[in-house]
Amino acid sequence: VFGLLYDTAERGDEAFTPQRETLRRLRRAAKEQELPVRHPIQLEEPDSGSEADFFKRNFLRADCDSRPGPPEHIRLYRAAGRDDEALTAAMQIRRLCTERGYRFREVGVIVRSLEGWRVPLESAFRDYGIPAFFDGPRQTGSGAVAAFLVCAAQLAAGGLRTDRLLQLGKTGFTDVDPLVLADLENYAFVWNIEGGAWAKPFTASPRGLSAPAGEEDATRLAALEQARKTLVQPVLRLRGVMKEQDGAAVVRALYQLTEDMHLAQGLKRHCAMPAVAADRETVRGLSQQYAGAMQLLGQLEQTLRDVRLPAAQFVRLLEGTLAGLGYGQIPRAADEVEVGCADLYRDAGRRALFVLGLNEGEFPAVRQEKGLFSPSDRR
Repeated sequence: VFGLLYDTAERGDEAFTPQRETLRRLRRAAKEQELPVRHPIQLEEPDSGSEADFFKRNFLRADCDSRPGPPEHIRLYRAAGRDDEALTAAMQIRRLCTERGYRFREVGVIVRSLEGWRVPLESAFRDYGIPAFFDGPRQTGSGAVAAFLVCAAQLAAGGLRTDRLLQLGKTGFTDVDPLVLADLENYAFVWNIEGGAWAKPFTASPRGLSAPAGEEDATRLAALEQARKTLVQPVLRLRGVMKEQDGAAVVRALYQLTEDMHLAQGLKRHCAMPAVAADRETVRGLSQQYAGAMQLLGQLEQTLRDVRLPAAQFVRLLEGTLAGLGYGQIPRAADEVEVGCADLYRDAGRRALFVLGLNEGEFPAVRQEKGLFSPSDRR
């Protein structure tokens, strides 16, 4: 028995094209195997005669039925584009709040994806003085914590590239002072430090060959050597595990690298900086990024037990899983219009809902496969 979300009417729209193709393939496969196929049974919900049932039955149809009388609860608005649609929604929200006494928190806006809608909605709400909260998941993979982990794994899997080592230090989460890091970058340029040279102690003068070494140079060199050890030694330990042990051990070694490089303490130090601490959303986001990344490492450790992966493949797996990891947000104020994605939105007793982009081919949503492993990883 197969169940499909399917509209039996043939109207030329593409909303149910995948389901129709699946049904055709099932029938063709049954015919090839000489299996009998019963006539499909269409399950229908009872029509209560409400506006919601009428709309659900007709909103994808070009030849929709007619309904007597003006609508009371559902209205359709035609717009020239997304900017016009966002302005129309903002105008109607303002009218509901000023003329009918609605609170902003009693109004919601639903889109399929915030991408492409955030800018026009922010502009329209700003024009009409409407406070709004955009409740979309933010991707951890594009954050600083994920960049730190991926950069460390790339260094362990490949060569000790100067640009990546400096990138690791410039995240601001290590114990390397920013001034020392700038001096380290200059030292690497002067002495052409690259690859295996990072694994050897620094002995050359920070001034280069043109100036005699002095007591100040010895102090600078000691600071540079300590910075080199801080960045390189944890990476080399991770590299050794990558070469010899299974994926679970590599994940544990990557976690140990975060401990050795004091990632958690570095995050706290970074969030305590006045410019960062003033933005509570940024601080909350960094905290959620760290928590999500550590939870993901725990899941990978269980998944990759007794699984041997080439170092480059482990890096791709880590990068891919981090890229799909998101974190939520909480409203900054009590009375705001909530804008959210359709697949994550919760009604929470809204008195009015605005659905944008309804006829752009995004409703109903096309089913997408998501998982921990990519098709190449499964092979």
